[in-house]
Amino acid sequence: MTSDAAHQSDSPQLWITLSAHGLPISQLSRLLRVLQTAVREVASDDDDTQPRLEQQHQPRLLLSANVEEDRLILSVAFADLGDSTPLPELSQSVFVRFIEHLDRFLRTGPQLGLWGPVGRSAAVDDEPVVTRRLRELHAELRHFSGATVNFGDRSFVFDGDQVTLV
Repeated sequence: MTSDAAHQSDSPQLWITLSAHGLPISQLSRLLRVLQTAVREVASDDDDTQPRLEQQHQPRLLLSANVEEDRLILSVAFADLGDSTPLPELSQSVFVRFIEHLDRFLRTGPQLGLWGPVGRSAAVDDEPVVTRRLRELHAELRHFSGATVNFGDRSFVFDGDQVTLV
């Protein structure tokens, strides 16, 4: 999926891979905003990482991009606000939880019907904020045929309404 050099970073990274051709800028921009919101919500929902995000100089998410074999490869990691020093412990902790939440959401979330989600036991307004953010992320990823979200040995491949957990 990515080159060996890309995987040799010292800091754990969340990877998103998309087709590199004909990407609508507005959809890509929306995907990145929704991804950032979902990742930060997962971090805020964890007692271990929440204090880091409540500091005056909270960490930022940094994005790196590369194109290989007609695929746009995006990597995201937390870094210090001041000097952009990678924060591998924070990235590891947050991305492990993010992938766990995403996995649980995709395995237990409602199926899409003709008029939207079906089989919901509670209204969308009553669901946890993290679930709502993951629902938004899932909706955005559906726009990118063959989109992949990867962290560590866990991968999710999105193809319209179909998701393959690898």
